[in-house]
Amino acid sequence: MTNLFPDTPATISFHPAHRPGHKLKLVRTGGQKFKCDGCMEHGDGPRYRCERETCNFDLHTCCALAPATREHRLFPGCTFVLLPEPPPPTAAGERRICDACGEGVHARGLVYHCSGRGDGGLGLDLHPTCASLPARFAVGGGRVFELRKEASRRCAECGEMRCGGGRRFWFYRSYSYADGDGEALYLHVACLKRMQTQYGAAADVRSVQVMSSPVMEGMLRSLPPARRRATAAGGGGGLERFLTIVAGVIRAIIGVIFGDPTFLIELAVGAILNS
Repeated sequence: MTNLFPDTPATISFHPAHRPGHKLKLVRTGGQKFKCDGCMEHGDGPRYRCERETCNFDLHTCCALAPATREHRLFPGCTFVLLPEPPPPTAAGERRICDACGEGVHARGLVYHCSGRGDGGLGLDLHPTCASLPARFAVGGGRVFELRKEASRRCAECGEMRCGGGRRFWFYRSYSYADGDGEALYLHVACLKRMQTQYGAAADVRSVQVMSSPVMEGMLRSLPPARRRATAAGGGGGLERFLTIVAGVIRAIIGVIFGDPTFLIELAVGAILNS
């Protein structure tokens, strides 16, 4: 399990995205959606909030604690600099996109930028949330997620190899080390972000959405054939437990992208182990 911010402070006395003299307080209430006033992306879960309620100012934990510069193993040799807003697009009507998920970066939002790289030397951009994604994490049931730049299979959620105008963007490759002969499961980072809107942080085992999710079907296919047949048959509560694991995985990956990963992954693992 990866803890992105092992020394998460209870308060932040100043953040350049907010007014001087306004302290930000860590709020660990999960399941409450908000819009981050740093990157302008949506969030769900723990966040930093201005102590002055009239401000209604929120930041993802990763935006509040974002370092001024950072490197990323999927873009070797590139140093990303945190900017208060992205560089202007090269042509009228164009929009800069995150080179991790393929979605647009807000014209007035925090962004990590590396100049002189990317298509046509226009530079690379990363949402702070995407830049903070852990390279590897695990949830209950022995399921591991690894961040990859390329995929050898289609995304289990959207069914496509590519997204965002035909370009390849980041995936999480998921597999179960307890089931070595099962198939690996691939999920676009962009699809995981959309799942947050669809399922929310409180994905439940009895949810019709979860039970009919392409991810549930993909995870079922990722099991070895013998276990897949037993799970589908529902013997010994296998299907119920499998759906619980799926719901836990959905909660965990949502937590990794939209909140404090340690906090939400522990909730998910606890739900799985107690099922």
